[in-house]
Amino acid sequence: MKKPKRTTAPSQSVQREHQWAVRELVARYCLLAQVMAAEIEQKTNNKNRHAQA
Repeated sequence: MKKPKRTTAPSQSVQREHQWAVRELVARYCLLAQVMAAEIEQKTNNKNRHAQA
């Protein structure tokens, strides 16, 4: 079954779904960035501790 070509703007439900998907993606990316930042911070803190000891 072929999808009909869209000549008009996507319906409200499709737009809402798209916004939700984008928001979820952004939230996941932010979470990943936080985790990576925390890991890097831990590594640098460990290096500093070893340097001080």
